[in-house]
Amino acid sequence: MKKNLHILIVATVLLPVFYVAYSILSFNSMEIDEEEIDVNGVFGYEIPIAEIDTIILIDALPTLYPAGGFEVNKQLKGQFVRTSDHKMVQIISHHSDLYIKIITKDLDIFFYNAEGITETKMLFNQLSKL
Repeated sequence: MKKNLHILIVATVLLPVFYVAYSILSFNSMEIDEEEIDVNGVFGYEIPIAEIDTIILIDALPTLYPAGGFEVNKQLKGQFVRTSDHKMVQIISHHSDLYIKIITKDLDIFFYNAEGITETKMLFNQLSKL
């Protein structure tokens, strides 16, 4: 009886932890429509198209430190602060090779990349047509 109770307690504690870890590390997709850009998933965000000032493609992120975000196996998600000017930025990064940088009219900065370079370039081409 005690052994079953221990297994139940461990499962009750560990299952939610594994679920949260899986949710955080899972892929965040980007959807683009006429009104907004929507990055789904944990740490996702929405950017109204009317608020976008600049969209560029860059090959490296500035030097950053976490401020409500995390980095695991080259994945960065959440809020980070640039060390150069202490500006808060929002990042969803699945690898470290190519990034879409979006700057809004309010000077908010967002970085995103897809699962691969080809997918990131395709999203950038879609965004460039807005």
